[in-house]
Amino acid sequence: AESLQGALNENYKDVEFQLYIGLKHINPFIEDPVEQMNKDGIDEAVTIVLAPHYSNFSVGSYNKRAQEEADKYGIKLHHVEQFYNEPAFIEYWTTMINDTLQMIPKESHDETVLIVSAHSLPEKIKKANDPYPDQLEETARILAEESDIKHVSVGWQSEGQTGEPWLGPDVQDLTRDLYNEKG
Repeated sequence: AESLQGALNENYKDVEFQLYIGLKHINPFIEDPVEQMNKDGIDEAVTIVLAPHYSNFSVGSYNKRAQEEADKYGIKLHHVEQFYNEPAFIEYWTTMINDTLQMIPKESHDETVLIVSAHSLPEKIKKANDPYPDQLEETARILAEESDIKHVSVGWQSEGQTGEPWLGPDVQDLTRDLYNEKG
């Protein structure tokens, strides 16, 4: 598979970009910048949701709304659906982890745990074979391999109050459990 950076370097090296921002829950809504693109004469665009892991529930819903609006104007959209394993993304986080570890006394490294966390989603996404949880696990595995951290765990944050099960463990519970294990 072609990397995001490779695609941008090769396919868009002589293109000038205009940035448009659309949000899911507040203004400007996703549809607003697509309408503005049409007014600005844009006929082709690249979309990127600023969440590295793909879920149909999140990134997919953003892309769907943008695509539906773009179709009204004949705008061709290219969607970046995920970037959780892009080399530049991994390199950035590996550097941040290693830099942070340098600030922690070496004798404490055995007790130091990196918690890789993302926004929780309803557990039902697993039944739909949504790649989101597996992609977060893969990110954690890659960071464990690429960085100097000895211990890595995966946790989830910002569980919704829907009454249905969400992906876990909750990062606050995980942090508390990890702290209690060391004691």
